[in-house]
Amino acid sequence: MKFIISRKDLLNRLNGISEAITNSSSEALLKDIVIVAGYNTLYLMGKYLDFKITLQTNCEVLEVGTILVESEIFKNIIEDIDDDYITVKSFDHNCINISSINSNLNIFTKNITTYL
Repeated sequence: MKFIISRKDLLNRLNGISEAITNSSSEALLKDIVIVAGYNTLYLMGKYLDFKITLQTNCEVLEVGTILVESEIFKNIIEDIDDDYITVKSFDHNCINISSINSNLNIFTKNITTYL
């Protein structure tokens, strides 16, 4: 999986999912986000118990794929990047690289089957 996206668009979608999950219950907490890179569309999915939300945005998808990331870590990294565009690329079976002009970070992904 590999995609290039506006930092602002990605952060807006991450915040939208987080707010929707939090508003669904006073105890709700978004732990993981599924990211699906389709053909020029990025889907972000979150859930808490029976409440599920999917948001999408357009972006440049260079390689289609699906990953599961810990939401807080991923969101914090995106918030800390100052550049306008971000590239996310999966490598190995359990890592992604998040890069921009001035940033380059690797984080572990989670096993997608644990989300289902």
